[in-house]
Amino acid sequence: MILWDLCKFIGFVTVATALYRTFIWYVLPLIVKRPPEYYINRYGKDSYVVVTGASDGIGKGYCEVFARLGFNIVLIARNQTKTETVAKDVASRYKVKTKVIVADFVKSYEKDFYQRISEQVKSLDVSILVNNVGAANLKLVADTPEQSCVDVTIVNTLPIVMMTKLLLPQLQARKQRSAIIQVSSVSVVCPMPTATVYGATKIFDDYFGVALAMEISDKVDVQVVRPGPVNTNMTVEEIRQYALPPTKFVEDSLKHLGLIVESYGNWGHATMALISALIPTWIMGPLTMYSLRKKAAAEKKGQ
Repeated sequence: MILWDLCKFIGFVTVATALYRTFIWYVLPLIVKRPPEYYINRYGKDSYVVVTGASDGIGKGYCEVFARLGFNIVLIARNQTKTETVAKDVASRYKVKTKVIVADFVKSYEKDFYQRISEQVKSLDVSILVNNVGAANLKLVADTPEQSCVDVTIVNTLPIVMMTKLLLPQLQARKQRSAIIQVSSVSVVCPMPTATVYGATKIFDDYFGVALAMEISDKVDVQVVRPGPVNTNMTVEEIRQYALPPTKFVEDSLKHLGLIVESYGNWGHATMALISALIPTWIMGPLTMYSLRKKAAAEKKGQ
């Protein structure tokens, strides 16, 4: 009898969880209609959004969308020319102020790295931090160069902690609400060969963001986004045709900001996550490895 009651309870929790996720990922974005001025009213007129990895991909998408909404933008990236081009473009199109900070997060372990960034933003009214900077090397661990393993681990983990630590006092001291957006990945749902190092670092980001939300929700909205395929420099060619434009992903994910912590942004990415979660790793792993071997054999044959 006790066993039967336990099974019923587990079944109830499973169904309730599935219904809850269906509601927040599919229904809620359709119900909630926010006018463009909502974000400025919530987070503050003339305030700044700090975006790491701002010169390309999702980071550039956040710069464009937040500038369109009326926010000033601080762009942090390693390529000065590309970052200044993005800054000039959004400033010209949306009539906002921009500031470029050149920083290579591969070297973010160096002494005073974050202090140099702090000196350039401490006088600004920063309302939103977008921890977006990331790196990937989608290879089997045995085939991945040692330095690449080091670089991916540093870039995908250290900045998300230290940029948050750096700006949190400013964000919490504001009279209006603030926000921190942590860019994780749909890869956290299911372990995947070739995404071994990348996926593990994104699980770190995911955990950090969700736990952080519990600590600071009284003053700061925290959102952990888990994008699926988005058309960026890190997107593999085989799935590029299915990838969302960065600005589309950002627009969709911002519908959840301040409402829920964990978000896949787009309904298609949420569906991908649900399907991936249903496939056991003992099936997914061998299938992926078979596909990789087949692709490698075809490439070798074509040489």
